Amino acid sequence: MLPTLFTGFIQSAYVTNDLAHAKTLMERRYGVSKLAILDMTLDLTDGTTADMRCGLAFVGELQLEFLEPRGGADAIWRAPLSKTSFSLKFHHQGFFLETPVWGKIHELIEAHEQRIVLTASMQSIPLIYTDNRDELGHYMEYAHYTDSVKEILRSIPRN
Repeated sequence: MLPTLFTGFIQSAYVTNDLAHAKTLMERRYGVSKLAILDMTLDLTDGTTADMRCGLAFVGELQLEFLEPRGGADAIWRAPLSKTSFSLKFHHQGFFLETPVWGKIHELIEAHEQRIVLTASMQSIPLIYTDNRDELGHYMEYAHYTDSVKEILRSIPRN
């Protein structure tokens, strides 16, 4: 039996057009005072790249991610954002999949009639996005839970 598409849930991810403002808002309004900020480039499988500034924090076992698109093929993250004023929008749920499940992810997505809209890697970590906006209101991001991911998770501050 295949696992569900909610296996490995760990992350609520938001997009913003101003990460510094989002960080201030999260601290003032939600008590999330510790946030790691890093710049990253996603390598999309179509040969393009997307540049992001990323904020990461844990609150208990939940990881919060804040993505500020900064150029390249970033339309999937940039599209929901206002062009004229501050925006902070829920974007996707993130799922980290252990190797046995990751090996079946394409079969799982197909079995549940989902549509892959983006495949990429970030620091050699493979990522898959499905578009679930019509039914759930957001994307779903699946990442292979490798030793690289585990190392990154250890460096993320806990609130």
